[in-house]
Amino acid sequence: RDDNWISPYSDIIQHMLDVIKTETDLISIHKIKANLTMPDGTSDKHYNAPHQDHEQNDFLSMVYYVHDADGDTILFDRYHRDEKAEEATQVARVQPSRGRCIVFPSKQFHSSTNPIMFNKRTVLNFIFQV
Repeated sequence: RDDNWISPYSDIIQHMLDVIKTETDLISIHKIKANLTMPDGTSDKHYNAPHQDHEQNDFLSMVYYVHDADGDTILFDRYHRDEKAEEATQVARVQPSRGRCIVFPSKQFHSSTNPIMFNKRTVLNFIFQV
């Protein structure tokens, strides 16, 4: 395993990981990925398919907003696969703002929306076990 970072953004990521380690009982990092969504002609009422990042209770998800944009993240009141996602109620809607992050249980259904006013929406998604 090579612990040497190559990306010019490694300092930002390393800082976020340090905060996660300080603020939680971090056991392991399951996944870190970037998501880019573009305008697709839909309205602000449309959202992408609700999903879970992980099904186990001891996992948390963190969404970090790279830049200001529209294209909210929606959190729903569903936590179990056997609950119908299409019947879920929105419990929170978070607008992307550069440097903002949200943390929630990985098993909570959530969704992104595509930007309308901006030409892109970029987030970093962290999934970690605590």
